Amino acid sequence: GGAAGCSLLPLLPTEDTYIPFIKTNQMVELKDWRKSKDEIKISEKLRDKVLTILHNQQKKDRAIFDKGQRAFVSHMRAYSKHECNLLLQLKELPLGHIATSYGLLKLPLMPEIKPEHKLQFIGPKEEIDFNSIPYSDKQKEQSRLQKLEEYKKTGVWPSKKKKKMVQTTPWENAKQNKEDKKLRKKKRKESKQNNADGKKGKKRKAVTQEELDELAKDVALMKKLKKRKITQEQFDQ
Repeated sequence: GGAAGCSLLPLLPTEDTYIPFIKTNQMVELKDWRKSKDEIKISEKLRDKVLTILHNQQKKDRAIFDKGQRAFVSHMRAYSKHECNLLLQLKELPLGHIATSYGLLKLPLMPEIKPEHKLQFIGPKEEIDFNSIPYSDKQKEQSRLQKLEEYKKTGVWPSKKKKKMVQTTPWENAKQNKEDKKLRKKKRKESKQNNADGKKGKKRKAVTQEELDELAKDVALMKKLKKRKITQEQFDQ
């Protein structure tokens, strides 16, 4: 094995079932650092200082701003596709707090971002004109300004692909499709309401040991499949 050492793994209360899982599956025992003599204290003053530095870097160079936005989105996508997604669920994450920890100037446009996440997010105190943030690379900035000028004239960003023309539908069919769409929308709304009513008052379901063991087996099989130690047919069985 390698040299002995320690690492810190931040876990949310909603991720607590990962502790017994990693112990069972990887034989790694996690210890609560709060029970040790070490302390991690981050004052509000220090937090604001760090955020100001991160915000200023992005305001000076759009490339850094873009990277921050992409990094956050990539993080969320990776989390949603985690092998242990039964234990680690994206909907449980405080996305606003996580975006703050990235030092983002704004929350990315994502369907996962809910109103409560916007309340959690701490961005710059001053209002920012995001179109005015330049690239430090002169050639890239010149290209951006040209596109921005075209966008102001046409309302369409030049790099975006134009939608293909769709063959028009006869009026009678269009009317019927519209009515069908309304009916489907109504049914979805009723179904959603029924589910919401059924879930009221329920607490987060605890993951059983049996489910943890089953998940551990699945993860182990997936690893074997990736390393080509077993075939897809064996994996499916």
